Amino acid sequence: MASCKFIEINFPPAGPSDEGLIWEEPLNGIKYIWDGVKWDVYNDVDDSKQYWTRNEPKQLLTPKDTDDEIKTQGYNMGWLKFLPNRNI
Repeated sequence: MASCKFIEINFPPAGPSDEGLIWEEPLNGIKYIWDGVKWDVYNDVDDSKQYWTRNEPKQLLTPKDTDDEIKTQGYNMGWLKFLPNRNI
């Protein structure tokens, strides 16, 4: 049987005059906003921006801004058939 861990969120007290208050829960890192009555998940305007364009037929991702670049470190590319066989 699968189990799930329940995390109780203790929201800070807030009243109608605190509308717009944003609070980040330290246990899960999620931000919440007080609408004057209840706490809702806060979605920043930048959270919904799409910075990449997908070419569906070729399944390629490209940056929308041609001046964008990707900086990576510590990656190694290879075909799965050439990876060492590990019994885990």
